[in-house]
Amino acid sequence: MSKPNLCFFTNSFPYGKGETFIENELNIIAPFFEVIYLFHKTKEGERRAVPFNVKLIYIETISSPAKNRSIRSVLMLINLVINELLYSRQKIMFLKNLKYNLSYALNGIYYSNQIMRALDSAVLKQAFFYSYWFFDWNFSLSILKRNRVITKNYTKAHGFDIYEDNGKPNYLPYRLFCLNNTDKVFTVSQVGANYLKTIYPEFSSNISCSYLGTLDAGINPEPSPDLPIHIVSCSNIVSVKRLHLIVEILKHCHKKILWTHIGDGKLKKDILLQIKSLADNCSVNFKGQLSSSRIVEFYNQTPIDVFINCSISEGLPVSIMEAISFGIPVIATDVGGTKEIVTSVTGYLIDETFNVKNIATLIQNLRDDNSFNRNAIKAFWLSNFSANYNYTQFLNSFK
Repeated sequence: MSKPNLCFFTNSFPYGKGETFIENELNIIAPFFEVIYLFHKTKEGERRAVPFNVKLIYIETISSPAKNRSIRSVLMLINLVINELLYSRQKIMFLKNLKYNLSYALNGIYYSNQIMRALDSAVLKQAFFYSYWFFDWNFSLSILKRNRVITKNYTKAHGFDIYEDNGKPNYLPYRLFCLNNTDKVFTVSQVGANYLKTIYPEFSSNISCSYLGTLDAGINPEPSPDLPIHIVSCSNIVSVKRLHLIVEILKHCHKKILWTHIGDGKLKKDILLQIKSLADNCSVNFKGQLSSSRIVEFYNQTPIDVFINCSISEGLPVSIMEAISFGIPVIATDVGGTKEIVTSVTGYLIDETFNVKNIATLIQNLRDDNSFNRNAIKAFWLSNFSANYNYTQFLNSFK
């Protein structure tokens, strides 16, 4: 029996350094398909390796959606707007952001047309279509599904692409239209699934949680008592990750501390400036953006006391999956689906409005309370966030 084809839609992968968590998934699911047509919107940065049966399809971004003025496109736009005004739960928000929403719709129509041009009719009718984000690509695929160009439309949903009530840019237009034309929405957290089911109970049967996963790459070495307490964070350096709060925590630590951060971002200069106010007992090492293989190498070789995440918003952090796969305990804020991975076995779940002094005390007492067993943490990861198991189960949901 021949294998099916998959059309897989990402933002930038395999180019650049973003969407690193796609690498594991793609390598695991590739053998189950004849060809994977991987659609992406950028060619910036280094191209990462992909399995031999992956065919890259680059779709150039449109400079002005207003240029998309074919009769078919205009009729589709009118249909989308009427549908939104009649049935959306956020009609007022739609009208307040009308210019943005019209532009978004025209972009979606443009990309749906580009997808049709890139694939032959047999692939369009028979392949599985899968967007990694419940956002713009899924919107374009939903247009194709509504127009009966494609028959199988699936999407993952993470964080920003789930929650609707945070205002622009987190306002998500045409959501009901997408749900009506998407066969299955796979949220990366149970919290996300529950949210969508509560807002759209009529689509509950099409919404389910499908955890992401990481690979087993060993166990982190136990820290030596004569070395500084080593805390690690891994994220983009952006406001939502609140790295400035880690600096504030360190200001209240009197023991020797080493903080290593993996990642880069637009707020790096601001954080480095704040670090200058730290006392001599605190050392900081910013490693910048690292490849998945280099992160694995770092966790394999460098003793770490605790992984910390102070984010104000999350889906379910892959960075925490990576940490617990090495048996590293975690301190993380109770946002999004984080409570599903940070438990009494794996670490400390803290309030999003935590007291920095209390967390400083928690960190300094880590080696004394012996609350966490690295083998137990790893066992929890194996039962819940193993990439090989989770992605195989994910594929079993494709029909």
